[in-house]
Amino acid sequence: MQNENLYKIIEPHAPIVIKYFTFFFHKYPSTKFFQYQVETEVLKTLLTQYFPESPLYFIQNGHFDDVEFIGHYENLQLMVVLKDGLILEQSFNSITFYYDDRISSVELQELKKAIQDLSPNDLDKRRFYMIKKNQFQEFELVDFKLKRTEISISDHYNDDLAPLHENLLSFLVETDSNGIVLLHGAPGVGKTSYIRHLISSLRCRFIYIPNNLFAHLSEPEFISFISSFPESIIILEDCEELLRSRQHTTEEGISNLLNLGDGLLGDALKLKIICTFNCELSRIDEAILRRGRLAFRYEFGPLNVDKSNRLFSLLGIKAKTDQPMPLAEIFNFEHDNQADNLNRKSIGF
Repeated sequence: MQNENLYKIIEPHAPIVIKYFTFFFHKYPSTKFFQYQVETEVLKTLLTQYFPESPLYFIQNGHFDDVEFIGHYENLQLMVVLKDGLILEQSFNSITFYYDDRISSVELQELKKAIQDLSPNDLDKRRFYMIKKNQFQEFELVDFKLKRTEISISDHYNDDLAPLHENLLSFLVETDSNGIVLLHGAPGVGKTSYIRHLISSLRCRFIYIPNNLFAHLSEPEFISFISSFPESIIILEDCEELLRSRQHTTEEGISNLLNLGDGLLGDALKLKIICTFNCELSRIDEAILRRGRLAFRYEFGPLNVDKSNRLFSLLGIKAKTDQPMPLAEIFNFEHDNQADNLNRKSIGF
């Protein structure tokens, strides 16, 4: 079990591919890194053709199914065992070779050139990414295919959204602008559906930052990372805590956000930031609401009575309302009423 003992010695600090290399090849590898962005499936096709006599071992999305000792690492995008003494790792925008003394520098250089000759393929069409921290606590982008939402601005939202929507589209595609957009309203009124519609309508880079990373917005490591993606549209959902008045919190989240969207950093990176929240506007820090600070602000509300009944008709739902209704309630009306009927029938049994 020499390989297992070596693995255990380096296990606390080493990257997962180094662990894997030492576990199987009984040696600690050298590494060669270069930046290049290519579609994973395109890279896999090249490697299969480049090593026709080697049964390649692809490990994708962190799965080490036959190596229980090493386990599962969800942040690993792609690792390929190319041959004895040579492993390739792909991250979002880089390639790393892990190798030992059986692999010559000429062989590595030729493989690098073959990869760099690849076309990026459809990477320019990818529009939605999420920032996360990998197992080394480094920031990285993960690309996602977003479920397409068929939305009609005129049918699914109140009339006051339409003129703002056209202006917002123009703002988001401007290459020399930055600013903050606030979209707010009660749950279920269509904020997330509207953002999906923006993403599917525009050929822009949208980057989603999850709530657990809000506290990192002003860290030097985050600033350095996000600087690699200028002219992006940042999406921050459920920002109540981030935007709440500084009279009630000691957090500096609002200052960090203002620096990114409306400060010197925002000017330099041309970032546009879309924030959503559900709470009352009175709970939001006054600094972000000052005149001239925001690019756009819109409050989503329940669909008015006429529009609610029209949407019922368009959806083929035989119902009418005399009250404004949230978008989610209209789309889920039949499902919710079936559930209510089932619950009512079960009473007394």
